Amino acid sequence: MSAVLDSSRRVALPIDSLEQSLVYNADGTLNYIEVVFNGATYRQTFTYTDGKVSKISAWVKQQ
Repeated sequence: MSAVLDSSRRVALPIDSLEQSLVYNADGTLNYIEVVFNGATYRQTFTYTDGKVSKISAWVKQQ
């Protein structure tokens, strides 16, 4: 099983075994991917430049 660290580098998310929710912007582009692990929600956000993905954030715990 592979895992990735969240942005705090304290939580190892077993990303391959978690259900992922995809959330889209009004223009149809992917806004973020969200997972729930041990009761906490984590989000990976996509940034676009000239209509193309230019950055993908680390997994950030939501408040």
